Amino acid sequence: MAGTPKKREVLARVKERGGFGPIFDRVADGESLQAIATDYGCSRQTLFGILNSKKLEPSLRGAYKRAAHAHVEKATELVDSVNPDGPNGHTAIAKAKLQADHRKWLAEKLDREFFGEPKSGVSVTVNVDELWLNAVKSVQKPAKIHAELPSGEIVDAEIIEEKQT
Repeated sequence: MAGTPKKREVLARVKERGGFGPIFDRVADGESLQAIATDYGCSRQTLFGILNSKKLEPSLRGAYKRAAHAHVEKATELVDSVNPDGPNGHTAIAKAKLQADHRKWLAEKLDREFFGEPKSGVSVTVNVDELWLNAVKSVQKPAKIHAELPSGEIVDAEIIEEKQT
């Protein structure tokens, strides 16, 4: 990390504030990464890069995934907690559904294996490279065609002259 002073600065702040645990708690509570990054004095991209770095200890990467999973579970609780008979019932339901859908989308981006859409079972790959090469090879070049024409003397030919007007 010799060339990343900003990252070292952020990691020092993380260590001062008790490590990654408080960050993971905030992620699990549904706080945006942008808000957390602003609090730690860095950009969202910097914090995201630190949390998703392959250099991060596997136990911390696992904790970050668990925090993201908790965030998604909270989204389902958000929808379930809306009272349809209360004031703004249908509007509140629509808003909660939109928030939950957004959180599910974010979770899918964080952990495609767990939250992503299952891939379809059928996959067809057609490679036409060999077919194309064989087709090109089978087409004879014009020089070869002329060479294969029968050669010999012209025995009988009629010469037609054009009339000039």
